[in-house]
Amino acid sequence: EIDTSIILDEGTLGIAGSAFQNNGHLMAITIPGTVECIGRAAFFRCNSLILVTSAIVNPFPIDDNVFSGCDHAHLRVPVGTADIYRVTDGWRNFAWIDEWDPSSVLSVDGKQNGVKAIFSMKGEKLAQPSKGINIIKMEDGKGKKVMIK
Repeated sequence: EIDTSIILDEGTLGIAGSAFQNNGHLMAITIPGTVECIGRAAFFRCNSLILVTSAIVNPFPIDDNVFSGCDHAHLRVPVGTADIYRVTDGWRNFAWIDEWDPSSVLSVDGKQNGVKAIFSMKGEKLAQPSKGINIIKMEDGKGKKVMIK
């Protein structure tokens, strides 16, 4: 089985240059707030990458080619930091940047939390959340993306 989503461990300090280059299976990556550097071409031509979640509160400049070729990727950043990401070298290249609250983890343990349906990133309906990113449809009609470790 191929991992299509990767959650880097809290405490990770850096991502080496070309670490995931040309990975055609990677769909989602979560970068912890402890990361202090990302090397050149780390995610270069990861054509399947659709979601980059960064918990970095003070984004640092990265080379423009770090995410080059990831044209459909969406960048999620901590609440209150989107404007900083939008002007920071490398990060500002994302067409879609929005904010999320890393402290508001959704508990997904059945219908009791207003959960109507659970889907994989591929759109497959699931009976329960699976490891990685899940799309949760709430009874109020709203959708949420939830990361399960």
